[in-house]
Amino acid sequence: MANYISFKPNDYFNIKLYTGTGAASQAQTGIGFAPDMVWIKCRSAAESHVLGTTVQGGNAYLIPDTAAAQASLTTYLKSFDADGFTVGSAGFTGQSGPSYLGWCWKAGTTSGITTNGSTTITPSAYSFDQTRGISIVKYTGNGTSGAKIAHGLGTTPYMVIVKRLDGSGSWDIVSTLLSDATYYIRLDTDGGQATGTWAFNDTFPDSVNFTVGDNAETNSSGGNIAYCFAPVNGFSSFGNYKGNGNASGPFIQCGFKPAFVIIKRINGTKDWMMYDNKRWYTNTNTTDFQNTCFALKPNTSVAGFASASDIDLNSQGFKIRTSGGLVNESGDNYIYMAFADEPTAFNNGDAATAR
Repeated sequence: MANYISFKPNDYFNIKLYTGTGAASQAQTGIGFAPDMVWIKCRSAAESHVLGTTVQGGNAYLIPDTAAAQASLTTYLKSFDADGFTVGSAGFTGQSGPSYLGWCWKAGTTSGITTNGSTTITPSAYSFDQTRGISIVKYTGNGTSGAKIAHGLGTTPYMVIVKRLDGSGSWDIVSTLLSDATYYIRLDTDGGQATGTWAFNDTFPDSVNFTVGDNAETNSSGGNIAYCFAPVNGFSSFGNYKGNGNASGPFIQCGFKPAFVIIKRINGTKDWMMYDNKRWYTNTNTTDFQNTCFALKPNTSVAGFASASDIDLNSQGFKIRTSGGLVNESGDNYIYMAFADEPTAFNNGDAATAR
């Protein structure tokens, strides 16, 4: 059955490709909205990822492929703008010559977050959008196991990514896609799911709060930020699949043509893999550059590398096109997150086109 939504996905998630000029201020426009989260990666050189949000404020940014604390420099991410974002001259975001891309999300609600009798920490700053299933919350931890932080989504998030702001700490993830609530996984490493009450107190999120343990990585008195996601028909999809080890791998039904896909093996060590449709032109298993997606890895600073046959993006989801590798080892378990280019159909009758 087709999914119907009342908005176009690229009004809330979009991707910008650009070439750095080395100028102190480089406005990247054409996004189509004022983003609340921008994730930037140099795709032609080995430079770290940079992620900033309006919730952090100022020129604050984090580096997803490291455990480094939050920093603030105008040479990296200068501002969030009405139709995009502005970067500085740093190699991570705007050095003269290299090519870059920015994945951009819009949230927008900055007051009136819902709490309940179980909430122990109300975020000090936040931006969320229940209709699009995205929430970014900044909070001051209390160091107590079982602390519950309001996320604002109004439904249970499938994935919550937490990063300590004031010091070194990994990007810890609690997800209903993992084997059970005792597990967590990390964005900045290639490790599989692991157990530990210290991170999320062996507790899945609920429709109002997510729960953290007593460790500073998720519960620092110096501040943490959490990125929370819930699936929305026609806009985002979060799920699992099992590898079959065949060149014709699993097909993952999303209900939309994906613009952006992240995949991670959870039962063992493998890099995270990121694909998007701005660097992918047609679906065929050829060596022609125009049919190549240059995959990126959020847990490393490596530049994009050719992986033309890894996945196909089509009007309903994505198809794995490799035997083994990082996304289709036989019997292995994978999780994914995907955001839409176009849904199967809009409620105004605009249909998605196959790639």
